[in-house]
Amino acid sequence: MNLFEKVKKFFPRGSGRRYLILLVIVLGIPVAVFLVRRIATYIPQAQVATVSLTSSPATGSLPPNLTVRVNLNAGASRVGFVRFVLNFNPAHINLAGEISTTARLRQSREPATDPWIIKTSMAEANSTGRVVVVLALDELDRSNPPSGTFEVASFPIRVVATGQNLTTQLTFNVTDSQVVDMDAQALNISTSGSTFTLNPATSSPTPTSTPTRMPTPTPTPSPIRTPTPTLTPTPTRLPTPTPTRVNTPTPTSSGTITTTPTPTPICIDGDANCDGSVNILDYSIFFASFGKGPGDPGYDPRANLNHSPDGLVNILDYSVLFYNFGNRRP
Repeated sequence: MNLFEKVKKFFPRGSGRRYLILLVIVLGIPVAVFLVRRIATYIPQAQVATVSLTSSPATGSLPPNLTVRVNLNAGASRVGFVRFVLNFNPAHINLAGEISTTARLRQSREPATDPWIIKTSMAEANSTGRVVVVLALDELDRSNPPSGTFEVASFPIRVVATGQNLTTQLTFNVTDSQVVDMDAQALNISTSGSTFTLNPATSSPTPTSTPTRMPTPTPTPSPIRTPTPTLTPTPTRLPTPTPTRVNTPTPTSSGTITTTPTPTPICIDGDANCDGSVNILDYSIFFASFGKGPGDPGYDPRANLNHSPDGLVNILDYSVLFYNFGNRRP
């Protein structure tokens, strides 16, 4: 006996009432499914927290050089991964030094050997007008993730434009930035950048000459004739020209980093860094190379989790990471 026959047997006899009840059930099933899906869609979205990325100072003038600080207000969220992208006009301003990153998200090992700190070099930032910083929590610090407001990175900037009273901005690329909490949930992001005035013009006051008091002659009784005093002209003060300050470009030094090859350990599925566990650190490797392939800037072959011959990092690699998240090497 099929389902239709069972339902028909359950309801009372009488063609009118029976078919009317069956019609209501048949029409109500799609509506119920639709409502359940809508509820399932909106409930998780309402629970996603919002964090804010800001750069300070919010306003300022150059020269002299300024230090820009990128701050994250995570509120009560426990942060495990941060990626932010800042854009600027390299014809107006340049980085005057390398980017420094926070100790709240770097690993306990030396920064030079830390694979979870990815940041744009000064030379690349000044060439592209783009600052990229990617940070992930050390596996040893999982019990103490950062929250609240803390500094993520800082870097000095200098003016390179020569025009006066120019305006330039530092802006966040929200679509290319991401903050992930310790539950592997991507949080909503609000941003606030900086605006700078370049080479502000200053007006010099015009000096005003002070009139000289002339002596009043004293009358002398006759018949003695008193010679008439001769007035001496007072010299006029001329304004002293103010020297114009010329910005001297800061020389850029570049060093060569020698990488020592290390033996390749046996990795479990989804373990991009082969540390024996699939966690937020493997997610950061995957996210930094998502949509890229061999030869693309920033491509990391460890992100090819499904070991495809073309090396592309896509949704198939994400599925490997998703289904193995939390696994550990036996």
